[in-house]
Amino acid sequence: VLCLVEPDPGGSSSSYQPGCLDHPTAMTTAGLVSAGTTVLAPGLLLLYKGRNAGCPLRVTQVFKANVYVMPYSTPAAARSARKPRVLGRRATEADIKSGKAVLCKLDLPNEFFRKHPVSRKNDPPEQSDEGESTVDIAYDWIAPLIKKFDVESNLQRPRFKSEIRKRADQLAMSQTTVRRTLLRYYYFGRVREGLIPMVPGPEPGTGKSVASSAH
Repeated sequence: VLCLVEPDPGGSSSSYQPGCLDHPTAMTTAGLVSAGTTVLAPGLLLLYKGRNAGCPLRVTQVFKANVYVMPYSTPAAARSARKPRVLGRRATEADIKSGKAVLCKLDLPNEFFRKHPVSRKNDPPEQSDEGESTVDIAYDWIAPLIKKFDVESNLQRPRFKSEIRKRADQLAMSQTTVRRTLLRYYYFGRVREGLIPMVPGPEPGTGKSVASSAH
């Protein structure tokens, strides 16, 4: 069942109604399929209808009173993904129940399944001396942050920045690399495979080349 955007004269009651202007590159709803549930869960995509329609929102965390989301557009836009924003859970669940929004899912894009011809400067090696894969290395960078940011108080902007800075210092890496790796993990649905370096290729329907890995 495809996730379809239909007119909705009632609008949305949630506290944040993002459109594609929240993200640098717009996308269509092609490829989105129904999640088969009305229960909010990390990794799903929340799609609003009617006048509040825009880019799907990737659900990154679900707490008792709030839900955190980030706009999802194209694979290349993972590089500029932003810190998750808060929505009131009660209002969001009401929007889903009333049909103003639907929960969807989306497979990882083709860029993850092409063979990469060369390694790039900011990517972890394909395999370390200990046999760790690229994904394992990248996940190890951010694993402590994932745990910390599943506590809602740590998602406040000053704390969010502070925790990323401390982790970057521990790794002797740039804050930008750590932040982008974390946000990429959220952007692609909190799956390890979302940390695989992407291989450039044409954007569907545009003929333009997709930028490579978002690290």
